[in-house]
Amino acid sequence: MFEQIAHITHPKRHDPAPVRRAAKTMAHAERVLTELVNKIITERKYDEPIAKLNPIVTSGANYTSQLFGVTISGKDKPDLNLFAKVAVFGEKIRTQGLDSLFKSEQYFYTKIKKIYRDLEDKHNIPDEHRFEIPEFYGCNETKYEEVIVIEDLTARGFRISDRLKGLNWEFAASAVTELAKFHALGFAYSAEDPKKFEESCKPLKAIFTTKDDKMKVLSKSIADKAIAAASIDHKEVMKKFLVNFSLDMFEMYNKPLHRPVLTHNDFRVSNLMEKIDERGRTHVRIVDYQTIRGGSPVIDLLYFIFSSTDEQFRAQYYDQLLDHYYTELSLAMKRLDLNPDEIYSREDFEIEYKTKLPFGLSLAVFVLPIVTIDENNAPKLNDEMDMSSFVMNNTSDLFPERLNGIISDYIRWGVL
Repeated sequence: MFEQIAHITHPKRHDPAPVRRAAKTMAHAERVLTELVNKIITERKYDEPIAKLNPIVTSGANYTSQLFGVTISGKDKPDLNLFAKVAVFGEKIRTQGLDSLFKSEQYFYTKIKKIYRDLEDKHNIPDEHRFEIPEFYGCNETKYEEVIVIEDLTARGFRISDRLKGLNWEFAASAVTELAKFHALGFAYSAEDPKKFEESCKPLKAIFTTKDDKMKVLSKSIADKAIAAASIDHKEVMKKFLVNFSLDMFEMYNKPLHRPVLTHNDFRVSNLMEKIDERGRTHVRIVDYQTIRGGSPVIDLLYFIFSSTDEQFRAQYYDQLLDHYYTELSLAMKRLDLNPDEIYSREDFEIEYKTKLPFGLSLAVFVLPIVTIDENNAPKLNDEMDMSSFVMNNTSDLFPERLNGIISDYIRWGVL
């Protein structure tokens, strides 16, 4: 068989129990990934291959997978730079709504990607206006051993932006442009083949729909954290807003008022990669399709705005960003030979956005503690994790700052 060399570095821990759990998790991830890498080597007929597996530390940006950079070298072939995700969450968290994450992403790369490429080919979309999806190299669908391998975008100069820093307009505009292309393809798919689109949505399961007592306790704990983080002036209004807070509201708000699209459902900085070219232009690529499903396009826009922007950015660019999204969506629909006024008019968008705007604050209550957590307090990856791991007991100072900024905006907009 092929010779393989795997360079693995283990994170340093001080407590013996976390050391053992981390080592067990890493060993499992390395083993299942090596099996798939061997398959890729065989399929691509590498001569004298060497594969290097390098664990990636995400510092609180990822909680469901052990990530790896993979380099495959061989005689008379250029190096192949890959990015791998290996599932590390165990039975506890799978039974609480997250079992479908890897299945959804595998479905996106093996089914939806080709459908979207065919649509772009059919309508002769120029390269510069195509929705960019990372190259897919393979996956393992076996439960507890799920792996996805795609191209490593860092080899082309893309980087994950710092989730703890405020956004600039160039990044936000480029991200929203890509989102508009993504949604336009969903509109084209649902318009051209409604029955097939509906069938494609069925395997894409919702998360946070478990209604057992543990989820109710989790919802209350999340709400309590938000109320504690609210400023004195905001506490009463937040108590009133969160009196019926539940993770099940994610499902309610996801339902579209008009035609559905495939939504990303976790559209935030940590799932966007940025590259600035030699002319100073910003390019963004969307990654991590674990939560993709059919629903309202507005959800992705709300997710981005209220998980990734700060009060200062919104004061300067909020209206401009909404206008930019619909302008780019309209252009993308027209390139796909759709009439925006018939498919999803500006009026449709504005009504749906206004109707679902309260969800932005609900989403921030849940997501911001995770997005803003510092590295030392982030949950540690292991198969003992459950949903309670996402109640951040030691939130950063950035959490109340971002949350109170959103509350202030909602009061100013007349939502609260």
